[in-house]
Amino acid sequence: MNQMITKSLETPVLEPQDGYKFVRISAGSFHTLALTENGNLWCFGTFKYGVATHHNPPPGHSMLVYAISKSLFDGPIVKIACGWTHCLVQSASEKFFSWGRGDYGQLGRSCDQSHDSNPQPIEDLQCVNSLRCGSEHNLAITDDGKLFTWGWNEHGMCATGDENNVVRPTQVRAVSNLLSVDGGAGAGHCFILCQDKD
Repeated sequence: MNQMITKSLETPVLEPQDGYKFVRISAGSFHTLALTENGNLWCFGTFKYGVATHHNPPPGHSMLVYAISKSLFDGPIVKIACGWTHCLVQSASEKFFSWGRGDYGQLGRSCDQSHDSNPQPIEDLQCVNSLRCGSEHNLAITDDGKLFTWGWNEHGMCATGDENNVVRPTQVRAVSNLLSVDGGAGAGHCFILCQDKD
């Protein structure tokens, strides 16, 4: 990967050495995922909580760029999303994977420790056309307009009617009579765009 530094902000602009262009990028708190047109995944930034998967770069090397191996998934990646300290991706076969910090349920699956650096499938998530990460919570909208949330719920971001963290993707009943079209997730809040089913 080539790297150029702009004079004013000293921000690296990365270009893949393999000739494939970046087509998507998603920023977490201190890390970034970048996706190339052929489905390769790259990560750079600060790699706390295993967001760079198995990589453990030495201190002071926060701008190194790492390729995340395709062997960790079941094929090329097509969608990416970053929370503060976790990552979600969708493969071409429509399977979803998560890794990073997981102690609030933001990985959407069981996690026996504070974080998991090994991408693992989210079994309860399928047929999603929109995926958004907040700080430590997530939104997913399915092809048929259903809204699912999971993760940190201290301020009611998961719309469950309480403030208990949600460990697995759970359909939001409050909008089940509407079609969810798009959504956004902030640090401690969410917005959802809906329309009538008819």
